[in-house]
Formats: sequence, structure tokens, C-alpha cells
Amino acid sequence: ILGDFNDQPSDENITNHLIKTDFVNLSLKFEKESTGTVNHKGEWYVFDQIIISKHLLSSKSFISIPLFKYPFNQTRTTA
Repeated sequence: ILGDFNDQPSDENITNHLIKTDFVNLSLKFEKESTGTVNHKGEWYVFDQIIISKHLLSSKSFISIPLFKYPFNQTRTTA
């Protein structure tokens, strides 16, 4: 499952209603970092998430999701 959930990976809607026992949220690690997929008023949020079946994870699998780090300028000027 891939998309904008408009919730953080640790929010109740994701953890209690979507993830349950058979899925893993690969985006959870980004919430603990000072980065994200959406910046609102200088605060980072991880609304865009990648959720996979636990069956895809095994000792032979390698899954990596890099987060593109755009040089975000929080200072805006108006004309």
C-alpha cells in the first residue's frame, strides 16, 4: 500500500486500523528522524507511507526506501 494517508505512521488510524498483524509500515523510521514527506509551518510530517505485507520480509529480502532530501528553504519572501 503506497500513498498519502494524511496521518503519521504512529497515529491510531494507521497502527490500530490498517497495520494490524500482517503488515509492516516501512515509513515508520522516518517519523523518528527530523525529516518527512510534508513540511507545514516548519514542522515535518510523514504522511506519504509505504506499507507492505510481513511475508515480503525474510532473511533473503532486501527492501530499502530512501527519502529524497530536497534543500528545503523555510524562509519565504513576499513581493
